[in-house]
Amino acid sequence: MDTDLRRLLDALPGMVWTATPDGACDFVNERWRDFTGVGLEALADQGWISLFHPEDVPGALSTWAAAQAEARPREINIVARIRRADGVYRRLSLQTRPLYDTGGTLTGWCGVNTDIEDRTRAEAQLAAEKRLLELVARGVDLPSIFETLCAEVEGLSPDSLCSILFVEEDGDDGRRRFRVAAGPKLPEAYNAALDGLRVDPHYGPCSLAVETRSTIIAADPPRDPRWSASAWPGLVTGFGLASCWSAPILGSHGEVLGIFAIYKRAPKGPTDQEEELIDRFARIVGVAIERARADEAVKAHAARLRRAHDHLAQAQELTHTGSFTTDLAADTHVWSDELYRILEFEPGAAVSLGALRSLIHPDDLEAFNAGLGATLNTGVDFDVIFRLTTPKGALKYLHAVAKHVEAGASPMFMGSIQDVTESKFSEEALKASEADLRRANRYLAGAQRLSKTGSFTWVVETDEQDWSEELFRIWEMHPGDDRTVSTLKSTRLHPDDVSGVERIMGPAVAAGADYEVSYRIITPSGAIKHLHTVNQRLTDITDKLVYVGATQDMTASRRAEEALRARKAELTRVNRYLAAAQTLSRIGSFTLDTATGVQDWSEENYRIWEFDPQTPPTMEMVAAAIHPDDRDRALETLGAATQEGEDFEVSYRIVTRSGALKYLRTVAVRVPDIEDHLVFFGSSQDVTEDKLAEETLRASQAELVRANAHLTAAQRLSNTGSFTWDVLADDHHWSDVIYQVFGFEPGSRVSVGMMLAAIHPEDIADVQALIGEASNGENFELVFRIVQASGDLRYAHVMGHRIDQVPDHPVFMGALQDITARKLAEDDLNRARAELAHMSRAAALSTLTASIAHEVSQPLAGILANGSTSGRMLAQVPPNLDGARAAIQRTIRDGQRASEVIKRLRAMFVRRPPSFEPVDLQEAAREVLALSASELQRRRVLVRTDFDEGLPLVQADRIQMQQVILNLLLNAVDAMEAVDDRPRELHIASRRSDGQLVLEMQDVGAGIETDNIDQLFDAFHTTKPEGMGIGLSISRSIVEAHGGRLTASPNPDGSGATFSFSIPCDPPSAGLRTGHA
Repeated sequence: MDTDLRRLLDALPGMVWTATPDGACDFVNERWRDFTGVGLEALADQGWISLFHPEDVPGALSTWAAAQAEARPREINIVARIRRADGVYRRLSLQTRPLYDTGGTLTGWCGVNTDIEDRTRAEAQLAAEKRLLELVARGVDLPSIFETLCAEVEGLSPDSLCSILFVEEDGDDGRRRFRVAAGPKLPEAYNAALDGLRVDPHYGPCSLAVETRSTIIAADPPRDPRWSASAWPGLVTGFGLASCWSAPILGSHGEVLGIFAIYKRAPKGPTDQEEELIDRFARIVGVAIERARADEAVKAHAARLRRAHDHLAQAQELTHTGSFTTDLAADTHVWSDELYRILEFEPGAAVSLGALRSLIHPDDLEAFNAGLGATLNTGVDFDVIFRLTTPKGALKYLHAVAKHVEAGASPMFMGSIQDVTESKFSEEALKASEADLRRANRYLAGAQRLSKTGSFTWVVETDEQDWSEELFRIWEMHPGDDRTVSTLKSTRLHPDDVSGVERIMGPAVAAGADYEVSYRIITPSGAIKHLHTVNQRLTDITDKLVYVGATQDMTASRRAEEALRARKAELTRVNRYLAAAQTLSRIGSFTLDTATGVQDWSEENYRIWEFDPQTPPTMEMVAAAIHPDDRDRALETLGAATQEGEDFEVSYRIVTRSGALKYLRTVAVRVPDIEDHLVFFGSSQDVTEDKLAEETLRASQAELVRANAHLTAAQRLSNTGSFTWDVLADDHHWSDVIYQVFGFEPGSRVSVGMMLAAIHPEDIADVQALIGEASNGENFELVFRIVQASGDLRYAHVMGHRIDQVPDHPVFMGALQDITARKLAEDDLNRARAELAHMSRAAALSTLTASIAHEVSQPLAGILANGSTSGRMLAQVPPNLDGARAAIQRTIRDGQRASEVIKRLRAMFVRRPPSFEPVDLQEAAREVLALSASELQRRRVLVRTDFDEGLPLVQADRIQMQQVILNLLLNAVDAMEAVDDRPRELHIASRRSDGQLVLEMQDVGAGIETDNIDQLFDAFHTTKPEGMGIGLSISRSIVEAHGGRLTASPNPDGSGATFSFSIPCDPPSAGLRTGHA
């Protein structure tokens, strides 16, 4: 049971620990130990305090002392920075609960720590990327995008200064140069020095990043040997900059568009997060540049596109498209040979729609079926892109288009399927070329195919050329295509290589000399190929210049070189990981050549034995280090293994030169590939801690029993049960708490079917999705509802983690918590808040009694006066009808005015649940000001409004928004009650900021203390004798329920304060969310 308990706790995704009543840790799980890098022994006597960030220690100790001082300590929840094993502080959520025995006595503590650092940083970075990509999508100009991007990065990486440089491909001197695109925080003189600077990899990191197409880190330029001969270190440090991180901005074809750089005022290199930040935002800059250039290219290349239309027919031959006809009623299909080749079916074989569907990628099958259904039901054309795994196992991306052949009962279709993977050439094209290949020299053609080399002749004077078939294939051209040198240079040669080819080819042809050149071409299919051409003059033709040459496709070798470099780097990483693994496991490796006595040790083996790595080890050194009591036995084991040529294993002790006593276990096997003499390969493991652990293991048995009791108590207190689940066998092991939650008989056999029968109907789909994911071995988490046999409704929160020790099929360990009480408490809390808000609204309106009475009585007086006037005019002889009609119109106007006041009052007094609808905050504020006009006049308050017209509506509850505005208005008026030496001015303004609508109220009253701002929003905190202390608290709750913020701050001049609240433009999310967390 103890082992199962440890495995359960170690399997949990959080960092779990328990402690004695006085705070001394007596258990930490594996996740906790991996994170902190320390064991339980380092936590004695509150040793956990040393892991806290120094700035967080006082708060943690204060919270702990407050909990200890309580007669019955309660749950502790704080957020603090904890030092990770690598020394980096991470922000964690620390949840701690007390443990009580049945008598109510505190028996200990248990807690869960959750790392929230990456989530906070990732959310900020993703939000910044989203904002930037939205600017790009809207077509905002590049300078604005670059300014915003620099500001976002400088916000994500404090103390950073960003720079964006364009790379001009053709400067005045034919060399590439930098042009400053953005650098808002860099000194203007430094930006001026960079503008027009020639790209020189020996000058600085930005130039080197252009040449290497990789991120260059200059952590300390003056001490970096790469720039020892450059003036750049002096330039950058002269402006107070101490480090520079430069990343190339690459286009979609790999070309360098510019440089994105981050400068620091202290010499340092980037963290992993900062290095990812550089690369991610460099890609965003590349997207923005290419989008801007693409917009310009659309207009500039319109004429070129019309010319390209003439080549469309030839391009279709290269699109890898197969055709078909289909009768879905009879399930009969006729395919072209190209379609058979694309789908890798046996040519001519009978096919069915079901066979085709069985090969479609599972993620694309729903879209395929939906498109087919729409075609059958509505008659629209079928047009779907999907993935398919061929019978031979190849994954291909296909684009299918089909149309109805004729109307009628039989659904006949004709269409095409295009292989858009561009991974293979058409088999039909290969078959069509066989006749030409047979007429060519068989051996030469075969050699050219194997070496990817095409041959040619070239008459320079007439530009007449004769190409081999392989050369046509390399260039992806046909015999009838224009192959003049000028055309090839302008339409096929990579733009970056044109000048280099001309620099070599021009002088050689002019002199009639041999030459060779390497370059890249862009084929009609868009592929980029690396070619190498060798050209030799035919000396036996003297009357004209004729070359014979060969062109080899070096693309594969170039890619192989890149793969080799990547493999070398991977092997280097593997070697580093192996060394780290040996260090972590305290296992050193060695080889022993028994014929020569030569030994080869790993670094960890030297560390274990404490030998000098510079001194080759000998058997005499090894024997001298072995403990005298174990020396003879160990050497006898080695001697016997050497004599018999057998593997051996021996355990012994050594005494190192520092005097430390260590327990080692050595295992060695004979190297089978060496037969002429005996060579052993083996490992030595430092098992000292294991030996010592054996002694402490027995002592920990009682401790484990107590920990198990604490866990059981914790499960009962927290309504949390544990389980294991074998998905394939449908085998479940539950603790008693889970049986209680489901209402099942404790100890009864449970199945997935029984559980599904107890799930609330609205949550069954989510639970079935969880079961599907679990079948694939994925960890899961879900909140759902259970309907017990008695009819009781329970809310449950389940988490499951796959057990790695069972690799052949998914087996999970996890926990399920009954959160019904929490859900019901949340409902009660929401009702109480609504009632309190209604009371606050009524209290606020009660202070406006005089103002409201004035607003109502004024139009009523007008009604009476106008009614009397109309009566007198009608009594005149003859009656004054026009005058009476005007008086009656004024009566109607005043009646409508009084009606509007009463409607607003009824709306403010009505008790109803919140209703989110489009609301004009400014109009809502004007209505509140209208209700309060008389009160404001009575209390000599002058209101100035500064509303930003044209602001969008927000999704909000109108009455609640007016309650917040009224509370802030009354608070401001009360704050200016004692002001007599200056006008009582209240400034109300609205604006839009970062996707939020902001409403501000600035008064000139007594002001507020900075240290007391947070107390202003506490419930029942008031500075007024007659105040209830709930107005600002209720207002903050309303604003936060709308996804916004309510803040207060003293005015800069010391008089008065400013209260403001913000509401997001997007509608808020509300309600219970169930499903995967």
